[in-house]
Amino acid sequence: MRQYLGLIAGCVLVAMGTAFLLSPATRVYGVMVIVSGIVGVWYGIVTLRQSRQDKYDLSKLFEGDPMPEGGEETLPDKSGYCSVCGAFIASPYKPCPKCGAAL
Repeated sequence: MRQYLGLIAGCVLVAMGTAFLLSPATRVYGVMVIVSGIVGVWYGIVTLRQSRQDKYDLSKLFEGDPMPEGGEETLPDKSGYCSVCGAFIASPYKPCPKCGAAL
């Protein structure tokens, strides 16, 4: 709905501007309202067009810097932290080296 808001508001402003053009005293205001309505319609069309682009464009898949090998894994397998003191424990089967609590 948000992408249609500029388009709807622009159309309303163009209609109001045409009503202002009917009276000779308000023709200048009518032209200003019509111009702002045309800008609103243009903004609505641009917003609508951008929202319809494919968000999962596979042609952009390999753009950017490649990830280094093994960059995802920062901790060794089956490691964790002590629930008591927060120290790093390399194996879940050994007690904490700081406080002696089991993981």
